[in-house]
Amino acid sequence: MNSKEMFFNIGYRDYFNNGLRITYSNFDKECKMIEFDLKKKQLVLADDSEEVFELSLEELQAINQQCRELGWFDE
Repeated sequence: MNSKEMFFNIGYRDYFNNGLRITYSNFDKECKMIEFDLKKKQLVLADDSEEVFELSLEELQAINQQCRELGWFDE
């Protein structure tokens, strides 16, 4: 299963890729956003509060899969 399918299966229905960033969001459910900055090779995690951002194991697995697909672990 690829990362887009993994994110979709855990509720991240919105996907955006403009060549500079890949963004997954689940604003219909928990108002979370996970964004991959392709140039800086960094993640941006955000939600609708200023509280601690919690990740589920499934979210972490989808993030790791996206990083694998981008080749970030190969460097």
